[in-house]
Amino acid sequence: MNFISNYLENIKQKLKTQKYTVFFSLLLLAGFIRFGRHIWLKFFNLKVKEGKQPKLVRPRIKRKCTISLNKVILWNPSPDPKVPNFAFVESVVPALTQLCERYDVYFIALVNSQIEQDQILNLLNHSELVLKHQLDTRKILFCNSVEGKSHIVRHLEPYIHVDNEIDVIYKLKSYIHKLYLILTNHSTPIQSEFNQFKNIEISKSFLESSLYQH
Repeated sequence: MNFISNYLENIKQKLKTQKYTVFFSLLLLAGFIRFGRHIWLKFFNLKVKEGKQPKLVRPRIKRKCTISLNKVILWNPSPDPKVPNFAFVESVVPALTQLCERYDVYFIALVNSQIEQDQILNLLNHSELVLKHQLDTRKILFCNSVEGKSHIVRHLEPYIHVDNEIDVIYKLKSYIHKLYLILTNHSTPIQSEFNQFKNIEISKSFLESSLYQH
């Protein structure tokens, strides 16, 4: 800075008899300031765009969706409860993969034994949902009663819930934004009973629901 001051003083002495002394001094000083700013920004690898502020990109927060697995995502054709044989409903895995991209999905399974729980976990762990990291295995939950399932859903506070139990849907109707009731053989009286609730949709299968169609 002493060098700059001395240099400007010498120029001022030489130009003091001239008309534009102040103008040239200020112009030279502005040049030094601009050059110094350029070196500073280049040193710190900063880019400044006049008139533009950097945009902050916020991560998109997925809405929570809970799905009851029984008779919605999985089915068990075995007549013997001691020998379960759970399998995915046909074509449902690709649909769930798409859903996991849009929502924060939780699975809830109603089981009657440790054998059923182990079989369901094994089935999910070897599916594309887990292998391709679409589903967090910590979000696979189990209960042994319909009442317990309702409590889990209330605790998670999802935006959407999918279930095959009429009682569960009825209990949650005042708390969940959108409910999907999956009934393979739903009757007209049931349809009429739930028509008064705008947040409840009844479908014959998960794949036929508007949740998948969207």
